Amino acid sequence: MNKSGFVIISSQRSGSTLLINILNQHPEIICAGEIFKEQKTSNILHPEFTFDLPSRMKSIGFKLSPGRIVSKHLKKCLGKQDELFGFKLMTSQMDRCPSIGKAIDRLGLKKIVLIRGNIAYQSLSLEMARTGKKWSNISDSTNEQGKTELNLKSLEKTLGYVQKSHERLLSLAKEEGILLIDFDNLIHEQKECLLSITEYLGLAPEFEYELEQKPSSTLSYAERLSNFSEVESLLQNHKLHI
Repeated sequence: MNKSGFVIISSQRSGSTLLINILNQHPEIICAGEIFKEQKTSNILHPEFTFDLPSRMKSIGFKLSPGRIVSKHLKKCLGKQDELFGFKLMTSQMDRCPSIGKAIDRLGLKKIVLIRGNIAYQSLSLEMARTGKKWSNISDSTNEQGKTELNLKSLEKTLGYVQKSHERLLSLAKEEGILLIDFDNLIHEQKECLLSITEYLGLAPEFEYELEQKPSSTLSYAERLSNFSEVESLLQNHKLHI
């Protein structure tokens, strides 16, 4: 088996956690979450692979370069189990610590770039999450909290962040040997999407996983948002539609 491993590069609210959960159903794959992120919660995928890089760098200062630390930890992860090891990396983490990307290149990890083609939905989902309200998987049987009003200035900043991340991911995906996956394809063309991933990783498509369509709200954005017309106008100014 190719033991070089792989990394899923994405941005927030792009479906990366869903993809990781699916890949972990493959008998020859073990995929972790954001292993180099400062860990503030206990809800971590495969915590045995985590390495709190921000805290570690604060404690050691400049005694060791971030690149050496990252490479050392990744080598440890790659040799820790028989399965093909993978993990998630956000574009924001790459910005804060470019040494992570350089270490990935040195070790020859394969790269899966995951995007969410619908920037409007990604931005709204991220904005809802930032305000502490989960947009995805809302039961259509409950609406006790009533309509939500989004802060337009905050949404404007979120749109800018999402668009910038999207452009960066598309640019990265143009590099030779990188696999580009769209979240919409993962949802609507699951078998074909997973086949392309396993083929890219050099594995047999041995998934025993059927994507469960969790009930989501049947309410439209117009019914969910109290300032929907303002939100829609803002999106249209960015040439986006919902």
